Amino acid sequence: MSRLCLGTFLKSIKICAVKRGFVQKTVFQDLFAAIDYDYAPDESLIGHLVRGAKNPSPAFIETINNMDPQKYPEIAGCMDIVADKIDPNKLELFENLLKRILDEDDSIAQDTIVDLINGTAKQDFPGKYETLSSLLAGVFLYAVKNTDNKNQTDSVKEIDDNYIAEIKAKAIVANIPSAEKFDTDELSENEELQARGFMIKYENKKNLIPLCQIAYIYNPTHNYERTMYTEFNLFSKKVREYILDQCDASIMINIDELHWEEGLSLLCEDLRKYELSSERFVYMFGQYFPKFRYYPAHNITDYEKYSFKRIFTSDIISVFPGAALCSLDKYIDDYLWTRENKKDDNNPMPMDYLFASKDFGNCPEEEVVFWICRFIIDACCNLSCYISNIDGPIDTNCFDDDAETIEDLSLSALFALHKHYLYHNNDYTFI
Repeated sequence: MSRLCLGTFLKSIKICAVKRGFVQKTVFQDLFAAIDYDYAPDESLIGHLVRGAKNPSPAFIETINNMDPQKYPEIAGCMDIVADKIDPNKLELFENLLKRILDEDDSIAQDTIVDLINGTAKQDFPGKYETLSSLLAGVFLYAVKNTDNKNQTDSVKEIDDNYIAEIKAKAIVANIPSAEKFDTDELSENEELQARGFMIKYENKKNLIPLCQIAYIYNPTHNYERTMYTEFNLFSKKVREYILDQCDASIMINIDELHWEEGLSLLCEDLRKYELSSERFVYMFGQYFPKFRYYPAHNITDYEKYSFKRIFTSDIISVFPGAALCSLDKYIDDYLWTRENKKDDNNPMPMDYLFASKDFGNCPEEEVVFWICRFIIDACCNLSCYISNIDGPIDTNCFDDDAETIEDLSLSALFALHKHYLYHNNDYTFI
């Protein structure tokens, strides 16, 4: 539970400040100058104040304690320069942030006046205030006069991305007309806040929501490298299903078993059938893919994906030399096309080409695991049209194009094998 102190107050300003033109040292020096023009804490002290590690100088605190309350409103006029740094679009967030901090602070009684300029009690916060400057000054005066900023680093650290996401989610729920709210018999308000907080926090990674379900089905008690998956796994079934539904991934709700081992076995049969690999290399999929769990944090962002020679070339290559290279996915696609259309060619089988070009016989095992995962995804996606009787391209979303670790990539590979299993069993209900 957080507490109101100078550190949490300053962090609230920082979170809600405009992105451009905000310099912590300058803005917070202006804040203190509104009380005492001669007091200018240096950058190091300001850092300690923001972290909740120190108090302002005793002389500064004494200046406030000795100030005539009748002069408090004059301070508000000096806060305009600070108020201008609050993003107008984040004003509601700023109010709600301070309100939640106050609500969680059991050391402050409900009838305590916490805005010393507008006279607002804790139970009524933020109440009505004349200007943002007066709100800033009123709470600032209270925090310096009545709270201790030493040893408050835990309270400051608590105000993290999750904390902010929950506040935003609560505001969204409060603004939803009652007729549009989720049936509370199925999802409590607290559960809905959890779900919305999660979706707000990972708004920019919404495409990975389906893979959260894959992570849960594979191992619901694993501490994943990508915290998004671990956080999803900690929710109740109702919350997980709500998140999937709200993110247009309701098809994933009914996936309760991956069948990836069966999918891998079927893929190996297809590698032989469609001549994507020589027999001597097929064993590598069963041997090396399961080893992804040994290298969960291995970074894969530096691997060169576009390192395979194109099967089909044209004059464009003389102008754009890079067009001579392609991804493994494209190489498999072109290879299958030449095979289907009975074109004469001497192109090596994709797995044979991969083994030779990446020197599997000498490279580190984690690199082999990476390319095996990559091959599984690309082969399954390309083979889907050959296995199923569906006309046109098959939906191949839910794959992590921005995977950073082998663990990230392995979840996409597990999903690819799951879909491969379903294709073979003529089950397209998930598409």
